[in-house]
Amino acid sequence: MDGITATETEITCTLNFLPAAGSWDVKLIDFRGLIPIEETVEKISVDLVIDSITPNTDLNQLGGDTLVFSGTGFDSLDISASSVVFSDTTTCIVLDATPTTLSCLVDGFDADTLDTSVAYATTITINGVENADHSVMILDLSLIHISEPTRLLSIS
Repeated sequence: MDGITATETEITCTLNFLPAAGSWDVKLIDFRGLIPIEETVEKISVDLVIDSITPNTDLNQLGGDTLVFSGTGFDSLDISASSVVFSDTTTCIVLDATPTTLSCLVDGFDADTLDTSVAYATTITINGVENADHSVMILDLSLIHISEPTRLLSIS
């Protein structure tokens, strides 16, 4: 920690890293160990802020896209405390996180309920804190036209 100041009744510190989203108990430790604090001391609440999702358009219906979320509040110490789910309940498997980014691998979307004309809300949950401010679009395969191959290869 950088920048610690203290008076008889107050300790102020500035973190030199971005904390993970969640609600955290205040703990005070000195050379003798944990110091009791008053029960009235409020927990520290850290928000989950999502600035962008890349890519956020033309996602493959079958899955396999790696999405990168940029923002603050990601838990780089415990990715198991993170989840990403789309509005149709399709999941995105969390692969990695830093304090400012999270990456995940998209599962396949359900072909029976797929609607490429609407945006799919994306809900990220970190330590119980949710953010659903962004959405993604899925590629409409009917817009892709595969032309005849110019030559035919034989396999023997």
